[in-house]
Amino acid sequence: MSRYASYLPPKRRGWTVWKIAAIAALSVVVVIGILFAVFLWYFLTSPHGTTDVKDYSKTVREWDSDGLVMPREIPADATDVRFTSLDPFLQGGGWVQVAYQLPADEFNSALADIKTHALADYSADDDEKTITSDRFAACQKAASRPLGIGFSWHIDDTDYKWPSGYHIYVYSDTCTFNHGLARGAAVNPDTYEVVYGVDDW
Repeated sequence: MSRYASYLPPKRRGWTVWKIAAIAALSVVVVIGILFAVFLWYFLTSPHGTTDVKDYSKTVREWDSDGLVMPREIPADATDVRFTSLDPFLQGGGWVQVAYQLPADEFNSALADIKTHALADYSADDDEKTITSDRFAACQKAASRPLGIGFSWHIDDTDYKWPSGYHIYVYSDTCTFNHGLARGAAVNPDTYEVVYGVDDW
């Protein structure tokens, strides 16, 4: 036995162990509390999404900084304007999309402009090319997947599939592993509606 053992009674040795354990446990609780507070602050203060048309211009500048996809302003003659956006968070995807109807002449002008940017186009009624729940698997087969599988419908539905009657024009569509970025537009010639969007999935 060490000649110094008599200076530290057994009771005090036990108390020291418990004291160290208590401090360690308290430290863990404090760290977890700080992480939770940071997460809660981010969750409460970050703009996670909006459907308010008033937020359109600001939101579009954040999503489409180069202005290649979405109009900077909604046309003055546009009617039945619908807008939705959702910020990506952790592994979750996000999007920004706007839809509106135009007078026939403006619709034709918008369509002509859309066609100049499109790398591919397809009908919403073509089941082989519209968005499906298998887009993650499709990303793994990039060589054979249809261009545009990542560009989906978000305006007023939750299954991401484009409604019948729309024709989709894909500006760009890339994916890596199980995430992708698609940009494009769509039109419904029966209602003179145009849709623009960016899809980060």
